[in-house]
Amino acid sequence: MGIRPYLIVGFSVLAHVVLGRWVSPWLMPDLTLLSVLLTMLQIPGHPLGPALLGGVLAMFLAVHHSVLIGLAYLGAGWVVKWLAAWWDVTGVSMQRMAVGVAEGLLLTVLLMLSAPVTGGLLLLGGLRVAVTILCLPLVRAAVVRVLST
Repeated sequence: MGIRPYLIVGFSVLAHVVLGRWVSPWLMPDLTLLSVLLTMLQIPGHPLGPALLGGVLAMFLAVHHSVLIGLAYLGAGWVVKWLAAWWDVTGVSMQRMAVGVAEGLLLTVLLMLSAPVTGGLLLLGGLRVAVTILCLPLVRAAVVRVLST
């Protein structure tokens, strides 16, 4: 596989930052998380390298609680690695479940760090999970195409 998985994660973080300037963070799919998880799932053995890179880049970009956000990305990668050890996660439906679980983990960390959690904030968090899951097929197709060439 070489360096390609790490380039995918790097470019996805850059796209996440650039697109995030024009779109509300609640309506913006988590491109960093999608690229980390889908890249991990395409590599035999599911190494944590892409999750570590995504976490480190997120730490550099975060304004507040950067260490916890970086650890949350690494934790999300570990959760997907664990899921992949127990279930076949090559199908799109299982990947949607894995992304939903990982995004839920990230949002839980972010909501715990925020001000008092309200119903509206939980609704926005659910919207972000849904948008991220809906973008999975597009990002998956790009990751598979780059890694297969």
